[in-house]
Amino acid sequence: MEQDGKFRLGSTYTVAADWLSKGDGSGTHATVAPTWKAIWKWDGPNRIRHFLWLAFHDRLMTNCERKRRRICVHDTCELCKAAPESSEHVLRHCVMAAQVWQALGISDSTLTIGLNMTDWMARNLKDSKSGLLFGVAAWYLWKRRNEWIFNNKHQETQTLIQRIQSWTNTIREAQSNEKDIHTLQQRKTSTEVAWIPPNPEWVVVNSDGSVKHPDLLAAAGGLVRDSSGRCLGAFASNLGACTITRAELMGAIQGLRLAWNLGYRKVDLRVDSMVTLGIMNSPGPYEGRYHNLWRQFQSLLHQDWEIRITHIFREGNKAAVFLANKGHSLGLGFHVVDPSDSGLNFWLLYDSMGIAQSRLV
Repeated sequence: MEQDGKFRLGSTYTVAADWLSKGDGSGTHATVAPTWKAIWKWDGPNRIRHFLWLAFHDRLMTNCERKRRRICVHDTCELCKAAPESSEHVLRHCVMAAQVWQALGISDSTLTIGLNMTDWMARNLKDSKSGLLFGVAAWYLWKRRNEWIFNNKHQETQTLIQRIQSWTNTIREAQSNEKDIHTLQQRKTSTEVAWIPPNPEWVVVNSDGSVKHPDLLAAAGGLVRDSSGRCLGAFASNLGACTITRAELMGAIQGLRLAWNLGYRKVDLRVDSMVTLGIMNSPGPYEGRYHNLWRQFQSLLHQDWEIRITHIFREGNKAAVFLANKGHSLGLGFHVVDPSDSGLNFWLLYDSMGIAQSRLV
């Protein structure tokens, strides 16, 4: 309570932090607040922030906690078989966890200098360069442990590291796009967006990519249409685990290949990702992480045909969005989709009727 007799969130937080620091109200706010703030300000998904909060309070359902609650009879770590499985052990001291931290290059020295769990978490979460990667890695270590114990799925360390790095990059890309969107929203106006047919002698290729979290399973889809809106060919692909940008690029490349194989030589490629458009329009040589896909795209451009590449809003790309989502339910690889597919037909009819959706631009 403040001196004026009123309760405020800030003072309540301080009282709670002081009480938790030693459990009896006699601790200092400074001993706990840094870690509280590190978790609260951690710039990642809320589901992981909640997990980090549980780990900080040693409330993960480890074997030590399960034994304490009499759910199991032993508390040994199932991964290393060498020590009791506490929150600190599974995320920090287990040899399986140490291998991941070492490979990621995250505060390797803190594994041995005797920091307690809260200080170790605070130091790594507050790191401006690797804080996001640390939180994602800790969560994936816990997920691997659960898959190991409850589903008997033993994930290789290298595979785990690739997933950690891939999802961290995806989060960073999303955050970058969100900042750009926030800046643009300050001067946006409303407009109506609908699918627009190509010129009579041309066909349009709409493509899209999709990534499902938390396993980063990706898919792509697209279709070829003429000036009447008739579907000339469609596809959906299950791409396995990859980033959203790779999925978008794969969708565009596969859409162009489909149009070429169908015999069309005047193609209007439309994508709803500005990142993808930027990579495809890069004059080269493009040396980024998607270099191989950029080379495939350049090879397609130099075939004997006319290609126009344009950006469209997602509201005008609904049929391709449907096909990309459909790819998640299919087996790994490329699949031709029958134009008579009921779900696809719905969006073809939607577009042919010229239905528009409002968007701030």
